[in-house]
Parts: sequence; structure tokens; C-alpha cells
Amino acid sequence: AEREWDSALTLDPSLRSDAHLAGHLCATLAPQWNGAGQRLALKHLGAAAAAPLAECARSPDPARAAAATRLLDRIKRR
Repeated sequence: AEREWDSALTLDPSLRSDAHLAGHLCATLAPQWNGAGQRLALKHLGAAAAAPLAECARSPDPARAAAATRLLDRIKRR
């Protein structure tokens, strides 16, 4: 799935501001995605990921919340 998301975001950069896509960002931060969400956010979304990541950081899933917090900090430092 990561390859498809990467292709879609490469071919259509307007997807970076798509609310539907942003809503899925938190799910891709789950451990079973093996860092795919982080890679996609850093490569394609950048600052556009800040609001969805802030919301995800409040997730009841501790793994996703921690991943979102780390990624948000990384994006803010860029």
C-alpha cells in the first residue's frame, strides 16, 4: 500500500491537502505499517501533516500517539 500512496502523492501533489488522506495518516503510524506513515509524511506532506498529527498524538492508541508526537516534532524542526 505504501507504494500506491507514494505514487498517488507523486503524481497528484494536490492530494497533500486532501482531508480524506489526512484522516488516514494516523492509521499508517501503527506499528504494522513499519514506518510507512512516517516516510510518506516526511516525503510528501511536511507541514501539511501538522494538524492531523496533532490530532493523532491524542489517540488512545499509545503506539500511534507516540509515533505522531515524534513525527510532529521532526516536522516542526524542518
